[in-house]
Amino acid sequence: LEAEAGKVTKAVVGWFFKDVVKNVVEDDGASPPNLALLDDALDEISFAANILVRYCNFVGKGGGATAQLEQLRQAYEKAEVRLLSFAIAKAIDTSEPMEVEAGAQGPSFCDDAYAICAKSMDRSRDVGGDAEGKVRAKVEEFYAPGGPILGALRKNTGCFPKAKKEEKAEEGKPQSTLGFFASALLEAVDDDIGGAGDVWRYSDEERLEGSLRRIVGAWVCLKGCQGLGIDTSAWQGELTKEIEDVLDAHVGGDKVAEFDAVERRHPFHTLRTALMKINFGVKEGGGELFKKYDSEEVLREYFVGPIEGCALIAALQAGKCCGTEEVARIVYGGVLRRFAELFYVGSTAKKCGPWGAVLLAKYKRSLMTALETEWGGAAMVREAFDRCTEAVSLLSLERVQDYDLYYRRDGRAKELLGGEEILRILKSRVDYDGESIIP
Repeated sequence: LEAEAGKVTKAVVGWFFKDVVKNVVEDDGASPPNLALLDDALDEISFAANILVRYCNFVGKGGGATAQLEQLRQAYEKAEVRLLSFAIAKAIDTSEPMEVEAGAQGPSFCDDAYAICAKSMDRSRDVGGDAEGKVRAKVEEFYAPGGPILGALRKNTGCFPKAKKEEKAEEGKPQSTLGFFASALLEAVDDDIGGAGDVWRYSDEERLEGSLRRIVGAWVCLKGCQGLGIDTSAWQGELTKEIEDVLDAHVGGDKVAEFDAVERRHPFHTLRTALMKINFGVKEGGGELFKKYDSEEVLREYFVGPIEGCALIAALQAGKCCGTEEVARIVYGGVLRRFAELFYVGSTAKKCGPWGAVLLAKYKRSLMTALETEWGGAAMVREAFDRCTEAVSLLSLERVQDYDLYYRRDGRAKELLGGEEILRILKSRVDYDGESIIP
């Protein structure tokens, strides 16, 4: 019975080996294969190998079947790696922006790469032996920091429609709206990344769309690595980098050159200018200070207006970019952290009097209201501004000596700020008289 079963098994596998392995898999590799035909062939090889694996496991020793299985595995490993290389390359070459999640556009190759790799890894598990490890190693190579997938994303592959790229290339370089220095900076960046789709040819709005697609692409690849069970650290870092880059370009930050921030009217820079310009520590004549800076014009110019005029913030608030709420929350969380940290540092780094504390409280409320989103509500903003809220509350005490009473009522300030930081903030009050205060 065992002998007859072995004959049948080897005969069935032999059909696959002759028709598939010889004609499709074992070629010279000089020219690109027919990917659809090779994929079908590998499905059949995987099925045949699985038959042999089950047979060998059933009888304990497969005799001739074992040798045939090893021969089949060797042919499979070579062909699967070849398919992966050409399929990933084709996915990158033909990539276009596509909806990878409901309402979320990203480069199509990010989603395609995961589907290709997942199928190959599933097949390798059926084949058994060393095949699974070799295919997994190849997949990790593709997703590695120096691999083709990350390299393609950094070059903006699939972030702009090909038709639009060709149209822009024919139009030539348009007049930039960013000013001389910002335009030169963008061109330098474009040269550094090997063209990157000639990003300088696009309008501000188109560049923002491309940047957000790149963020979605990094997020899709990160989720893909998690699904494949491979290391995600490179993609976690890439997602963070992409978010920081888009925030620098559209919101502003400490790393942005001053001249570029001024030209592009970054809301971050505008808020920092206001916090540096206003003297919150006036003792006498505080009422005049309040009249001068407690106006709708000041709020519009320095706090509300720049935020409403920021394309990135407006798109995030309206839920029109990044598609999934998970990605939108990650990006908008970065926006909120920047403003919250800036306001905290700006409001506690200078001397502050009673009138100044009233102004700071009003500015904080206006800023937080302007940053609220329909999908995130006020809770997301309140959480980001927790430290600012506590700091302004400390600065707003009627008397510095009231801190002990304040702390006994609510210990949240110490939890969020720490004793040394609380003491530093209290010392910034112009009426601090040096009395012993133990936070």
